[in-house]
Amino acid sequence: IAAGVFQPGDRLPPEPELEQILDVSRSVIREATKSLAAKGMVVVGPRIGARVAPLSQWSLLDRDVLEWVLAAPDADQKYHSAIDEVRHMIEPTSAMLAAERATASQLNSIAAAYERMQKAAREGDVVEAVQSDRDFHIAILKATQNPILQALDHVVGAILGVLFETTHMDHFKANLPRHGVVLDAMVNRRPVEAGQAMTRVIGFTSELMGKQ
Repeated sequence: IAAGVFQPGDRLPPEPELEQILDVSRSVIREATKSLAAKGMVVVGPRIGARVAPLSQWSLLDRDVLEWVLAAPDADQKYHSAIDEVRHMIEPTSAMLAAERATASQLNSIAAAYERMQKAAREGDVVEAVQSDRDFHIAILKATQNPILQALDHVVGAILGVLFETTHMDHFKANLPRHGVVLDAMVNRRPVEAGQAMTRVIGFTSELMGKQ
């Protein structure tokens, strides 16, 4: 469904057919359908069976739904503008709050993630580059001391997972100094500079996405 094989309004195959396709039992199909209905992805009713619900009804802040949607092959293009807007809404403000509120331990966690990013760049380790970059941004969220923002870690994590799937080491290295500026501003308790620096980090990635 998330990948678009079944479009909104499409009726899902009957249970016996799904059993064969997925090689699972009838009870598993029914539990999965109930779960998808609870997440707003399908509508179930008498005589209509199970149909795919409109995207507007999907619980996109649900961890599973968001990860499924963003794991679709064309997610980076399909949700380019939405991803860009959400990042600009959340991350610069988070950087500003972290610059004001982060504890010494939290600043150390952010710095440690940045050091791992530097090491990954030196060694050309793409896997570690992706993980450390994500950890850097998540550590900043946690340092805001705002429980709502902290609870959005899975949203930001899923978004970054999509963006970083096609990470090129040259692009990673080019954007690395901008992350360093964010860190420096937070360590020196300069919230406005931290927010501006984070905007530049996001802007670099947004420009790359627009060119793909």
